[in-house]
Amino acid sequence: MLASSRLEGLEPDETDKLLLRAYIDERANLSDLLAHARQFATLAAYEEWQRTHRQSLINDPKPNVSPDQVMDEMLVLIERKHKK
Repeated sequence: MLASSRLEGLEPDETDKLLLRAYIDERANLSDLLAHARQFATLAAYEEWQRTHRQSLINDPKPNVSPDQVMDEMLVLIERKHKK
């Protein structure tokens, strides 16, 4: 699930990562995860998250990689594996 989200440009923020780590380490429970998820239950909260996320992508200094470039690189890797 995280991998497919990352392909769409959706990356968990630091708060999400910390909460997931706390859950894995048994310092948070399902109620904590549910409370965190509920903040996205309203459309307004979700839209604000989208705006903030888009702006963070715009502000990101890392170079953009086009989907075509990713596919080209993956095809090269696949061809190398088949030649072995």
